[in-house]
Amino acid sequence: MLTSDTLVPRVIRSGIATAETIVGCSEEDVRLLEEQVGVSLPSAYKDYLRVAGKCSGVLGLDAESHFPELLDLTRRSGEMVEQWEGRNLHLPARAFVVGSGCTEYFAFLITDQGASDPPIFSYFEGDGEFRHVSDSFWKMLETELGDLEAARIRTPDAPHWEVAMARARARVEWLRGG
Repeated sequence: MLTSDTLVPRVIRSGIATAETIVGCSEEDVRLLEEQVGVSLPSAYKDYLRVAGKCSGVLGLDAESHFPELLDLTRRSGEMVEQWEGRNLHLPARAFVVGSGCTEYFAFLITDQGASDPPIFSYFEGDGEFRHVSDSFWKMLETELGDLEAARIRTPDAPHWEVAMARARARVEWLRGG
């Protein structure tokens, strides 16, 4: 199973990232995120943030799933549910949105379940319900990484890989203030 110890070597080995395109969050970043959202994040998710919470190469690059974008993602996602569902459905009070694949979809975990690596749920605009998508954050990330690795193997020389890596390098440059 994927962990904070195995993530970096695996994404580098598979060509999904380089050492330069993996940037973790500082303890201050994690603390700020918890304060901003008003939750205590599960330990497994904090481990991920510390390892690759700001950039993980191509992994998650097309989604809002990195710091600092995470700072207001839960709030915006709650507003989206309210807009689409009205009073019929609300983002749980202790929810934390771990990523948004587009403006109409997001994935979240519930922070008060006492689990170090809680299950992941999703919402797609207008669905009227939340759906269980993975037994844990690391399992969800394992699936996403596996799909990306399979695509990399199928099309190793496709120009979009270099474009994506250039975007990852540009993100790192932006994070450094350049």
